[in-house]
This record gives sequence, structure tokens and C-alpha cells, in this order.
Amino acid sequence: MKKYGDKGMRCKFEVISKTIYAGIPHTKIELQPIVGKSEEDRKFWKNTPSGKLEMMIDTSEGSSFFEVGKEYYLDFSEVIIN
Repeated sequence: MKKYGDKGMRCKFEVISKTIYAGIPHTKIELQPIVGKSEEDRKFWKNTPSGKLEMMIDTSEGSSFFEVGKEYYLDFSEVIIN
């Protein structure tokens, strides 16, 4: 996890599974925090050692973006409602 002041944070996750459902246009993607393989990974792992993100995607474009075993940055920022 890397902090961006009060504006958000960045985490680093790896895709651990991708399930394409037959007959419906949905793909389930599961990600978990990375394990310390590199110096950068160890810094992220220190702050987010466990967890899981699971999402359903209903477009082939979105589904094809994610590949099992690849790592992705996740950026979080607060939604400000006025």
C-alpha cells in the first residue's frame, strides 16, 4: 500500500483465478495481495499482507484485460459527495 496524502492509496494485487461462466456473459475475477518477490512487492506486502478482491465482469473487453498470474495496481480514492 502506498499513500497519496489524504487523496487515496495504491495496493498491488495478483489475479489468482478467472472463471468464465458458460451461457451468461459474466466472468469472475479473484485477486489477492502480492507476496514479496521484489523489493517493491515486499513494501506493498508489509502494508497489505492479506485480503481478497472478487468481482464480476460482464464484458469481454474487461474480462480479457485480466490474466491469471499477472499483477495489477489497485488505486483507491474517496468519493466526495457535495
